[in-house]
Amino acid sequence: MEHQQELIAIGLISKPHNLQGALKVFPLTDFPERFFETDQVIVEINGQIELAKIEQVKIYKGFVVIGLEGIDNIEKAERFRGAYLRVPKAQLVKLKPGEYYIFELIGLTVKDLDGTLIGNLTDVLKTGANDVYVVRNDAGSEVLVPALKEIVKNIDLKALEMVIDMGKITG
Repeated sequence: MEHQQELIAIGLISKPHNLQGALKVFPLTDFPERFFETDQVIVEINGQIELAKIEQVKIYKGFVVIGLEGIDNIEKAERFRGAYLRVPKAQLVKLKPGEYYIFELIGLTVKDLDGTLIGNLTDVLKTGANDVYVVRNDAGSEVLVPALKEIVKNIDLKALEMVIDMGKITG
């Protein structure tokens, strides 16, 4: 495994799930079914990474429960509390045109239609109805931008830029 490749978090181990060493994972992906489609994952514990073989997967009450090879009791599972499950960027689920991963959007420069700098996108809030982009300017002020087509006019990942219609944001 190359250390140069970018690794993306797809899950966070919250705690052991049972006495046999299964792990309760909070999915950090919109595609939790991906855990069924892979046989290994990269586990990051306190900045250290290791490759782990997935032996079993199930979805339980909004969480993913996984069994990793060699983790067969609660004592061994406890070591993984707070660990991230990561995959190489190349293994991400392919999105449709016009869809983006949050990590691709964070840091984009946000401008109005006339080119006026609004700030940088610092966070994405998942509200249920639609995402909301948090844009912070140099003075520390925040603008909340609904992620709607009538407001977000263009996203250019190569230019690291988003163009929005500020006139459509009310409040």
